[in-house]
Amino acid sequence: MTDAAGDVAADDAAGAKVPSPARTALLVVGLVAVAGGIPLAMALGVLHQPRWYPLLDLAQTELRVRDVGTGDSPLVGLAGRINGDDGLQGSHPGPLSFWSLAPFYTLFGRTAWALQAAAASLNLLAMGVAVWIAHRRGGPYAALGATVVLAVLMRAYAADWLTEAWNPYMPMLWWVVFLLAVWSVLCDDLALLPVAVFAGSFCGQTHIPYLGLVVGVGGLTAALLAWRLVSRRSDPGPDAGSRRKLLRYVLPSLGLLVVLWLPPVIQEVTSDRGNLTLIQENFTRESNEEVGVRRAAEVVMSNLSVTNLLESHKGSRDAVSGGLVNAPALALLAVWGAAVWLAWRRGYRDLLNLHALVAVALVLGVVSISRIFDLLWYYLVLWLWGTVALALLASAWTFVRAWPRPRAELTRFGTAGLVVVLVAVTAKFTYDSAFVEPPAAEESAVLAEVTPELVAELRSGDLPGGGEDGRYLVRWGEDALAIGSQGFGFLLELERQGFDVGVVQAHATGAVEHRVRSLDDASATINYVIGEQHIERWRAVPGAVEAVHYEPRDDAEQRRFDDLRAEVADGLEDRGLGDLADRLDENLFRVGIDPRTPPEISTEISALMDLGLPTAVFVAPPDAG
Repeated sequence: MTDAAGDVAADDAAGAKVPSPARTALLVVGLVAVAGGIPLAMALGVLHQPRWYPLLDLAQTELRVRDVGTGDSPLVGLAGRINGDDGLQGSHPGPLSFWSLAPFYTLFGRTAWALQAAAASLNLLAMGVAVWIAHRRGGPYAALGATVVLAVLMRAYAADWLTEAWNPYMPMLWWVVFLLAVWSVLCDDLALLPVAVFAGSFCGQTHIPYLGLVVGVGGLTAALLAWRLVSRRSDPGPDAGSRRKLLRYVLPSLGLLVVLWLPPVIQEVTSDRGNLTLIQENFTRESNEEVGVRRAAEVVMSNLSVTNLLESHKGSRDAVSGGLVNAPALALLAVWGAAVWLAWRRGYRDLLNLHALVAVALVLGVVSISRIFDLLWYYLVLWLWGTVALALLASAWTFVRAWPRPRAELTRFGTAGLVVVLVAVTAKFTYDSAFVEPPAAEESAVLAEVTPELVAELRSGDLPGGGEDGRYLVRWGEDALAIGSQGFGFLLELERQGFDVGVVQAHATGAVEHRVRSLDDASATINYVIGEQHIERWRAVPGAVEAVHYEPRDDAEQRRFDDLRAEVADGLEDRGLGDLADRLDENLFRVGIDPRTPPEISTEISALMDLGLPTAVFVAPPDAG
């Protein structure tokens, strides 16, 4: 099948002049600039000030991106909920997201905002590739239709996710690119095979829930290509040329696949226990309590809805919002089923390939979700939204092609309708983007107060450690608020300001091994402490200097905190959970996510965390504390 065989563009303009690559590029860039560029530019303008300080995963991401091109370039992905049999923390499979962010990060100035701009740039690039593939398959009208669907999808994801370089968010649009590229390969457009390899590798390396999906879809595609190669091997006729074409694209794509996956393989073979081994141990442990097929099917059905695409995300902790049978999902399945039947009756082989690919992705998704254990967070199934968007695109494409009215009339009114929808969606997306907020704005604001003051104190030379020439060990284990999320941002900013800082071995996976430092190799420790109980303990440590103290709450907020904390403690005591009540001052987050904590009390604990706790930084000799 040729690139445009059987599609709308071919029906519209048989014998018409094929658009030049320059005109195609201009159309694609224009559509992406309007539908994605304007809203994300608005979001980046809003996020530029006040200055944002990344926390936890985002701080770890920026640390890794800053390592790209150095002697410590990343070989694996971000640290995740992955543990070996002995509890050793592992990471997501590969570093491709860090390497992909690095050029844009450098272009925009290597700041925290530059990381947000780099994430937005990668998403715009993914959108551009997806629209280009649609144009390749169906011409300008298909490109316009795909742009509308992608604009709706991006507005559903919202600007905060699309400007956030968090590993669950970065593959969202690249998953759509992967499926579209694989579809093109199934339509004998083998030039898209390298695109499929890159997009699939990006998704699978960046966030492990995509890995099984990519391997499943990629494996089936590879099997089909192998069958085609074998079936044409002994044919001296016209298929000989197509066999040579197949080899011409398959071999370089295999080479690209090897190059992209070489870093995690190098890390595996050069380590006593490599990250791939930790991943294998994590997912084959017999004690894992998996979600199971039934609940996985519920997750798919509850997300198989146009509703997710018509509303901006809610950021729910739970991936399940409905049952196995629900009206929105059944309605979508009915429309999709009608489109599949119509494509089969009309012999639209290329669109049948797309419908089948979406179905395979959903089936593989059920299998993948069924293997999830522990909490089923919403971000583990974000690929579902992109898959639903492609189901809608495939259905609309099928109905349009089968339209019985004169094609000129369809083209005129259809184009006008798509343009109106695109303008409306883009306008709403841009408006929403004007109110975007950075991740964890409250905790970032704490770092904005604490870190500059500490930097000034360190440069003054009045603290232990030797000022700007010191070698510091940064510690943040005593955090009564969360799980040390501010600590990684604190480390990142000290490193950005030029200080020689390292971490304890416990943070090796998140901060990377080359930043690990022992007490013997430190001239002083810098201790980031959150919570009055922990602060009072450090105030009693001989030799420790309280360099910074910051209280984020005003008097009214402190009174509100005390009252709410007492209410939470009483609620836990009344339910026979006194041990959790006793741990409130040690760590609010861990009490809040404890499976025994009732949902209504978890909500109150979230309110306590939003109010915040006092923060202090103590600089001390290595042997103090």
